[in-house]
Amino acid sequence: MKPSYHLFKNSGYALKGLLNLWKSEVSFRIEAGVVCFGIALLGYLELDFWSRLILAGSLWQILIAEAINSSIERVVDMISPQYHPQAGIAKDVGSAIVLLTIVLTLGIWASILWRHLG
Repeated sequence: MKPSYHLFKNSGYALKGLLNLWKSEVSFRIEAGVVCFGIALLGYLELDFWSRLILAGSLWQILIAEAINSSIERVVDMISPQYHPQAGIAKDVGSAIVLLTIVLTLGIWASILWRHLG
């Protein structure tokens, strides 16, 4: 039996998850600082609305990837506290998600800034 959907209740779960990420994940806090800096920087750059939107969105995807990575790590740790090669691979893939997202974001920023400011 599937529970019914409640917007406010489910939003509360999401906020609880974000708060937990903030409290327990140093990498999330560092990346959130970088995102805040990048969004503040957008206010000083002479870019059109769509370029700003794309750059801001690309920064947010880093936080999304970090949340996915943290979820993978926690589930793996919950299932078994003992080391298993597949568990290590799952955690490494989660880290790769974050790395690939950062590389993509840097590429987006480089291409847009090159086009507008170069």
